[in-house]
Parts: sequence; structure tokens; C-alpha cells
Amino acid sequence: MGISRMERDERLRTKLDSVFNMGYKKLFNYLVLIGIGGLGFFNSSKLEIRYETNSNLELLCQNGMIISAVAIIYFTLAFFVELIVMKRRKKVYRIPSKKEYDNLRITPDKKKEEE
Repeated sequence: MGISRMERDERLRTKLDSVFNMGYKKLFNYLVLIGIGGLGFFNSSKLEIRYETNSNLELLCQNGMIISAVAIIYFTLAFFVELIVMKRRKKVYRIPSKKEYDNLRITPDKKKEEE
């Protein structure tokens, strides 16, 4: 009739493992983007010092600092949201291990023991 329940559970476990690995890849990407935002903030603050006050270049550097700060905040929040989602995903989609699966199955021998 197709695939057995154990094969289906194994396929689901494989899919969930790939989802979890994708989560760690996302976390790494968020950390990299936070670092790039920090680098942009640092560069804008150092460039602002060079230009005279109330000039267009100084204003441009201040805008760069604002954009970098928003990027840092956004990706930091996304990082923590991804952590929360990963924790919930592990709780919701917990699949029993093969050992637990074998203990849960009711075999003809167990039915006789119950009676």
C-alpha cells in the first residue's frame, strides 16, 4: 500500500533535520550581517569626524550611522526570533527515536501479554 509508517517517520525526521540545519545557517548569516552593520557604523562615525560641522558630507555620514544602527537592531532581533522559532520547532515536531518507536508499537506478543 505504499510506504510503512516507520519509513514515513524516517523521511519526516530527515526533513526536520534539514530544517534545523537551515536554522543554524540563518543564525550565522544574521551574525555576519550584524558585523557588517557594526563595520558600517564604525566607518561612518570615523568619517564624520573628518568633515566640518553642518556640511552635507557630515549629514551623509550621520545618515549612514542611522542606517547601520537600524540594520544592527533589525538583524539582532531576527537572530533572537530565529532562536525562539528553533526552540519551538524542536518541541512541536519531536519524533520518537527508533528505540522509543519500537517500544510504542503494539505487537501480537504484547497483545497476548495484556490479555
